[in-house]
Amino acid sequence: MLVFYCCCIGVGLPGVSQAVLWDEGFTIPRTRSDFGNFTSFPWSPCPYHASDSAGDDSGSAGLDAFCPKPLAQHGDCAVCTRTGYQASNMYSMNYSGQSNFWVLSHNIDAPAPPDYRVMSAVFWNDCVTGPPGQSWQVIPAGPNVFTVSYGETGRNGNLEWRLGLHTGHLPACLQNGIPYLSIGDDIRSGHRAGSIGYWRSAKDRKRTGVSADYRIFSYNGHGCDDQSDQTRCGPALYYLLGVSQWAGKPRGLFIYLGRRHAKGVDAGGQYLRWNFPNSRSFWQKLPSTRAAIGGADWAYLSLEDPVLEGCIRGCDRSDPLRGCMPLDGILYSIQVDFACAFQAASRLFDTPMPGDGAVKHLYGVHWAIEAAHGSPAFPVSISVGVSNMTTY
Repeated sequence: MLVFYCCCIGVGLPGVSQAVLWDEGFTIPRTRSDFGNFTSFPWSPCPYHASDSAGDDSGSAGLDAFCPKPLAQHGDCAVCTRTGYQASNMYSMNYSGQSNFWVLSHNIDAPAPPDYRVMSAVFWNDCVTGPPGQSWQVIPAGPNVFTVSYGETGRNGNLEWRLGLHTGHLPACLQNGIPYLSIGDDIRSGHRAGSIGYWRSAKDRKRTGVSADYRIFSYNGHGCDDQSDQTRCGPALYYLLGVSQWAGKPRGLFIYLGRRHAKGVDAGGQYLRWNFPNSRSFWQKLPSTRAAIGGADWAYLSLEDPVLEGCIRGCDRSDPLRGCMPLDGILYSIQVDFACAFQAASRLFDTPMPGDGAVKHLYGVHWAIEAAHGSPAFPVSISVGVSNMTTY
């Protein structure tokens, strides 16, 4: 997904199960991987073809459109022949079959051919050990690409999820891989509800805002000079992702909150037409029906982009090189109104967001980090925290 390279029940709409985050504030440290203990998956069809970005000038496109093993035309994803993996890489904590949990995704987007407009290489690269969405193992602490744990922040008596990435633990065949780690609340996996929030217009909305405390504990370029070497230090990003749906596809908006040695998204944003045909993974399912459609439509904005004016609070100290969290180890409270933010990003989607009067839903919220090796081969480690997650 990296772009810098290439429940409590409330009152809602009639007939709609309206909810907030299933664990408002974060007091229950229960998590489980995306789709659980499976080592294979049936293919879903791919919604995007290689020509789908032609003539689209709404942003810089990275189009996961076809598979290079062998080269598939017209989005025929099934020719990517790898469907079995040696491990499920399922990770869970304090989970024993409950319907509500914080959903975890841990993926390594493996090296791809020079033409980056290919389907995510994690589907066909032989180096990854698990299926797309759970392609590498997670441990609570220690030497590993992914670590997930929790602790206390000393604020409000609530807990904090702690996410860690270390590219230095990538195997030799994945040295150019891009690890992605996220934890979130999503009605497609881990939250039995109709939606988290909804909006008809700027004035008619409920629970479309998300507030949380964030911090980047540390960034380490392991050999590069973090203060002065802007080209050799590996890039790292900290996202907030909101998920909605319209015109028959999941729509996701990534907002860059913090970054280290990573360029922000160009003014006006970027998009990604995303094929992800693992039919077990919630990422490519329609939130309204849970039907597997094989992909999603993503938009990307930096928090300082003028189009987000009025959508984000708590970012007065945003830094052009470090985003909303310029200092490591400091808690920053940030509020994002997704009704406002999706409207700001509307032109980036292949179908613009419906206007006033049409009901739109917030179906998922995810906190994510992503990183890559520096040049020539400096590994990167980054650890972050998120706490006091609430809706408003």
